[in-house]
Amino acid sequence: MSTNESEKPLKILVSGDVEGKLGDLYSRVKSIQSKVGKFDILFCVGEFFAQDESENSEIFEYISNPSLVPIQTYVLGPNQSSRYKYFYDKSGCDLCADKIIYLGPKGTYNTVNGLNIVYLSGFEKKNQSFKKLKTSDDSDSEEYSEFDLKDIEAIINNSEKRSPGECIDILLTNQWPKNVENLSNQELENKQKSEYFGSELVAYLAQKLKPRYHFSASQNFFFERIPYRNHQVLLEKEKHMTRFLGLAKVNKSNKPKFLYAFNILPAKKFDYIELVRQTANPISSDNPYSSSFNLKNEDGSKYFGDHDAQPSLQYFYDADYIQKMNELQEQEMLKQKRKLEAMQKQAQEPCWFCLGGSKVERQYIVSVGDKCYLAYAKGALNKDHLLIIPINHVQSSVQAEQELMEEIAKYKLALAKFFKSKKKCVLFYERNYRTKHMQIQVYGIRADKTYLLKDAFMSMAQDQDICLNEIPQMTNLKQIMEPNRPFFYLEIPNEELHDGSRGEMDTTRYLCEIRGGFPINFGRDVMASELLLNCADRIDWKECVVSLEEEKKMTQDFRKEFKMFDPAL
Repeated sequence: MSTNESEKPLKILVSGDVEGKLGDLYSRVKSIQSKVGKFDILFCVGEFFAQDESENSEIFEYISNPSLVPIQTYVLGPNQSSRYKYFYDKSGCDLCADKIIYLGPKGTYNTVNGLNIVYLSGFEKKNQSFKKLKTSDDSDSEEYSEFDLKDIEAIINNSEKRSPGECIDILLTNQWPKNVENLSNQELENKQKSEYFGSELVAYLAQKLKPRYHFSASQNFFFERIPYRNHQVLLEKEKHMTRFLGLAKVNKSNKPKFLYAFNILPAKKFDYIELVRQTANPISSDNPYSSSFNLKNEDGSKYFGDHDAQPSLQYFYDADYIQKMNELQEQEMLKQKRKLEAMQKQAQEPCWFCLGGSKVERQYIVSVGDKCYLAYAKGALNKDHLLIIPINHVQSSVQAEQELMEEIAKYKLALAKFFKSKKKCVLFYERNYRTKHMQIQVYGIRADKTYLLKDAFMSMAQDQDICLNEIPQMTNLKQIMEPNRPFFYLEIPNEELHDGSRGEMDTTRYLCEIRGGFPINFGRDVMASELLLNCADRIDWKECVVSLEEEKKMTQDFRKEFKMFDPAL
């Protein structure tokens, strides 16, 4: 990396509409921070204050007691004009002793760490039929706080003053961009959308700014779009990708999800090639926004910004260019065809891990349950290296059924108890990358080395430019990972196993979302390191394969010792 090794990513939280429920929001923030450590900044998108003053008592309590605010908080302006009465300066102000800051209706904000943020409050200006927003009692109507084309142009013009190559890290808009779900295969039901859902001006702003992250609110559901590209493949220079997230309104249960946590290193800390590599994701789409927006000037004429190509009166036919593009397209089609043929061929081959398959090497099998089985790893690093494997074909734990995951949890707990009886601890990891069948790697290691596990993995991860993020205890992997996205998932034991009667383990969990390449032997390399098992000569599994007789004896010996812990018996 070209970044300074001492640079640490910023830990950011983004919330949907608070609407006075600041106590619920901060309670959730404190819960997360107690598990994964302090976060640097919280951004609140959408309505911060409720319409009724009596519903803002929690906010007023924090304003009166700044010491209670658990995190530096930045809020956007309102969607309803009447709520500006709660901000003593409409253009931006400090609400709570520099602990809660109102950014203003629109603009840019740069943190001391170099994070580049653009924000836009309110809704797009519409005709009179959309001018009013009804309140819950239908007695009165509230006017929108609106933005128009001039506001968008002002933001774009201001952002163009940045240094060449510098990009926007985060875009915050109260209103969603129109058609953001296009090309994503993630359809939104019409019943989810309110009458003010989706702004063409916000979409235009997002297309021009090309932020790394874009957050919107004002809708009471959660939506995480697959990343989209900011360039045309084969026609333009590769650019970084954008991730869009729509957040729900604050609620006690976080269902639907209103709070999103992520780590980010400011773009200015990277050279651009590294930034493109960091944001790359094999699961992505083309840009969802149309290249031609139907924007109008005040006089009703079609709008062409200084940033857009003006319609030309002359047309040129470049035969060489068209031939080159055709050749590139043919090459890409041939490449995709070969890739598809290889995948089809691979799919037709017998699986090494499906228990009913012809390639399964049964001398390694220790225990067989209803949904999964326990086996020694071929070329095991040592005699405490095993695998938990689904009986039927399953790609990863994100795609696994609940019954399978429940049985896997029983095997994990049984293995933890077994190794504890040997004065050892156990860790688990899963690599869903360049594998056809889900495999959970199991390693037993001396209990007095438990405290070294985190340092060993983090040190190796830093050396190999891998980002391992700790995930909250109550977070389900299926909630944060898309089914086909590659990942590396790690469970490290804490000092002691819980009382067996509770039927659970005390572990710290880490996740790496794989975007691009990943060292296949990462987990094995860490375990073989001098700090842990100290067997660097056994990193290559092919060098560790023993005779069939030894394999059978090793399995029989382990099966005998594991018998009293085996959940299948």
